[in-house]
Amino acid sequence: MTGLNQDLQQSKSRIEEADRELRDHADNLESKINERTQSLETSKQAVEDLKKKVEEALYSTMDASVVKLIIEKRLRTEKRKISILFSDLKDFTQFSEERRPEVVITDLNRLLEEMEEVLLDYKAHIDKYLGDGIMVEFGAPTDYERQALMATIAGLKMQERLSAGKYPW
Repeated sequence: MTGLNQDLQQSKSRIEEADRELRDHADNLESKINERTQSLETSKQAVEDLKKKVEEALYSTMDASVVKLIIEKRLRTEKRKISILFSDLKDFTQFSEERRPEVVITDLNRLLEEMEEVLLDYKAHIDKYLGDGIMVEFGAPTDYERQALMATIAGLKMQERLSAGKYPW
């Protein structure tokens, strides 16, 4: 019987050792899972912060409607007919040379604000300001059927607004 007791005692010791190893492994595994979870949460926050910074940069440098289409992954690259309107003030250089810069800037800013209102009323996408000029797209980035008509009417309305605005030009 002693041989059997010894075998049982050895088996019990091996089982207890295996149990300790399993418990250590489980504790170690749980610790590793917690570390990895924390690391993933930190990475996720970093990605979200970066995404926010990219969106802020886009919104500060691009038209909001274009940025929204980019973010929503709806901005398409396709050929389509669009209308482009260029606006430029006649004799602006001469005007600006004869006046103080503050006066020129004030008058120009007032004009551009009014022109922007007109253009946005006619679904224009203001591509850029070129000193005293404006480059505007109709039918991009959002496609619509009557973009040429909208561009023409917007141009006429801009001329009306300029005439009615008591500008020095």
